[in-house]
Amino acid sequence: MDLHVQELIEDAVQAGWDTRTIFKALAKVAAAKAIAYEEDPDPEDDSVLSASTIPEFGTFSVE
Repeated sequence: MDLHVQELIEDAVQAGWDTRTIFKALAKVAAAKAIAYEEDPDPEDDSVLSASTIPEFGTFSVE
């Protein structure tokens, strides 16, 4: 997993992101993923969402 994270960081740096911002973003995403996993460790078994439902991931709305 470390190699994949390092590649992600390198790609973000090449895209112009500040290294400190990258690490803050990674920490925020990791925390949100951990919370989502605790709430629903197997989302694949959930029923299909209706078209009017906007799923949310942590504090990020997915549209």
